[in-house]
Amino acid sequence: MGYCLYTPEIHANIKKSRPDWVIINSGGAIGLPLSITDGTVIMNEKDVAKMIEESPGYCCFIAVHMDAIDHCQTTRSILRNEADKEGISPERLIIPADGETVNL
Repeated sequence: MGYCLYTPEIHANIKKSRPDWVIINSGGAIGLPLSITDGTVIMNEKDVAKMIEESPGYCCFIAVHMDAIDHCQTTRSILRNEADKEGISPERLIIPADGETVNL
């Protein structure tokens, strides 16, 4: 998915292309100017949860780009807590550890 925020265009693209897997840069990186949405330049935990909740049930997600860069505010722990709170299973949202291989 690259560096992006969750927008209606992203939602429409997921519905149109019907991917089995989506890889999300989900570190909630903060950039300037802070007037862009909530100040993030890539999705944070709330954006990821919303995207998953609004996506078709067959689509699974792999969250990356966390716990390695200072300007990323969303950690793996924060993302998993939000996913658990929203009832998103670890099978639907994979949050790999550094160096972990995910077999699709």
